[in-house]
Amino acid sequence: MFVVAEMAPLTLALLLIILLTGSDRCAVALAAGLGNGVNVQPSYYNSGKVALGLSQLKALAPKVKTVRIEVEPFIPISLAKQWISEAAKNGFSIIVTYHKKATVLGSNDASKQ
Repeated sequence: MFVVAEMAPLTLALLLIILLTGSDRCAVALAAGLGNGVNVQPSYYNSGKVALGLSQLKALAPKVKTVRIEVEPFIPISLAKQWISEAAKNGFSIIVTYHKKATVLGSNDASKQ
C-alpha cells in the first residue's frame, strides 16, 4: 500500500501516534491494515545515502507492518524511489511524506504560530 501525502504538522503528529502506539486507540489504523509502524528519516544522514536496514527490522520486530518514510526536497527522487523499493521488497505498507517547504515543519518565530 502506498500513501503519499504532504501533511500539516498536527495531522502528521496524529498519524504518528496512531502508527506507533499499537494500542486500542489505533483500531482504525489497524483495521485499515497498517498495523504497528516506524518512522524513518534517511534524508538527514549522509545525504540520504544510507541502508535502511528494513530486513533486520522485519526479523527483529515482526509486529512492525508499516514504514513511514520522510522525504526532504534536497534529496534526489532516485534515492526516495530506492527507499520505497526497499520497504516494498520487505513487505511493509508504506507511507511517504514530502516536505516541499521548510515552513511546513514549523517555526520558532511566535508571530508565525
